[in-house]
Amino acid sequence: MSNSPETNLLPIAEEYFKTIFADSTGMKAILLDAETLGIISVIYSQSKLFKHDIYLIQKIAERGDKMPHLKALYFVRPTKENLDMIITELKDPRFQDYHLFFTNEISSQFIEMLATNDPNDRIKTLQEVYLDFFAIGRNVFTLNIPSTVSLIKPKE
Repeated sequence: MSNSPETNLLPIAEEYFKTIFADSTGMKAILLDAETLGIISVIYSQSKLFKHDIYLIQKIAERGDKMPHLKALYFVRPTKENLDMIITELKDPRFQDYHLFFTNEISSQFIEMLATNDPNDRIKTLQEVYLDFFAIGRNVFTLNIPSTVSLIKPKE
């Protein structure tokens, strides 16, 4: 196996996050679901996140105080549950603006739901980031699912 930089998953995952963090300047909060919290924690410590101006790390399900001085970076899986929580947030926004990054493909209906439920026009970024794996080593990753058998079955 080659030791070229292309095969090292850790810096590849770190580059994805650098892109996310660079999307907005100033003080930021990052909101994560249970899966993406695990994905980012393998790559970044809290002190490393602080160097990217991230002052708050919070689970998406936790609704905290209003912090209009922070910009919200959402790094979540594109699930119906996460969509519902983001829509609830947008109806009573706590942050200055919202930069949404989903770990996989989002449908046009998903985008339409976000657009129609952003009455304050706070969404500034909406992007698919194909980082839905846990990079646990140079050439080792996990999808964090108990079995991959379902991935080879045809869709019904």
